[in-house]
Amino acid sequence: AIAASAPVFWFIDSNIPEDIYDKIVTRSFVNSGCSRKAVEKGWRALQNLAQTDEGRTFLNELFHLEEKSRMTTQDDHRFLADFIKEVFESMAMVNYPYPTEFLAPLPGWPVKEACKFLANVPKSDEEAARQLYEVTNLYYNYTGTTASFCANAARCAGAFAALGDPMGWPWQSCTEMVMPLCGSGWPNDFFWKDCPFTVEGAIENCRRWFQKVGFDRSMLRQHWATQNYGTTFPSASNIVFSYVSSKHFLSYECSSLCVLTFIFLRNGFLDPWSGGGWSLKPKIQGSLVSIILNEGAHHYDLRGSNPEDTEEVKEVRQLEKNYIKKWIQKSDSSRN
Repeated sequence: AIAASAPVFWFIDSNIPEDIYDKIVTRSFVNSGCSRKAVEKGWRALQNLAQTDEGRTFLNELFHLEEKSRMTTQDDHRFLADFIKEVFESMAMVNYPYPTEFLAPLPGWPVKEACKFLANVPKSDEEAARQLYEVTNLYYNYTGTTASFCANAARCAGAFAALGDPMGWPWQSCTEMVMPLCGSGWPNDFFWKDCPFTVEGAIENCRRWFQKVGFDRSMLRQHWATQNYGTTFPSASNIVFSYVSSKHFLSYECSSLCVLTFIFLRNGFLDPWSGGGWSLKPKIQGSLVSIILNEGAHHYDLRGSNPEDTEEVKEVRQLEKNYIKKWIQKSDSSRN
């Protein structure tokens, strides 16, 4: 099997650093030319401007905020900052070398494009806010057809809405796929400190999102994934990513105890989800193979061929084919 960008360990019981997603996001942007101090000044600027009616009016007009998500109180800088932070986190995930429309229409190497707006430290709060707006506009309005933004997560769809139901993934993360994610601030990342992740904090957010459908504490099962699939890899219960012997597979008699793992796990150095992968370094352990794609974002190797593909991804795809071919031949020989 091939598991591309699979955060197989990103659960509470697996000891993955809860702030590693934002650490990798920050690394990608800084390595692409962004000034860390420019981003950090942007967050302070939003807070400062939100303290006055004049400042809130400036931000509402600058970001073309829809009526239902306009800033009206001093604390509303929080939802605007969260909205922009999600842009950084999403753009890092889809940092491909050619134009794509996976989460939103974007140019090739969008992180590098975004960093053109954040290369210099701004001299005023207004300038700092404009820099963050330009990054946000690149993500949500690269085509130039979006007239306004809806920034309040309690009233609007988020950056992952293009994947389907805008609340589909939040529902998963509030029930069975509870993943500890938070920021620590510098030197880990250029966001703000909201670590540690707590189950109670997650429940509070989930109630706010899903109170209309009666969400309660019992629906959030933070240990569900690890109880069903284990906390080590390879694991006898990791049957989602496993290959069983042909004899038992053909007779449909295999239990989780007869698993043989033949998995090619590919993670990308540019992909924030790589922080929850099996290994952050190239590694071979038995029939588990880990490869790191240095210029790879989320599941880059499984995307369709493109004339602007890197030579590196072409080589990795061929390597994947070689391993799959070898494993199939091994399975065929075991039948004879």
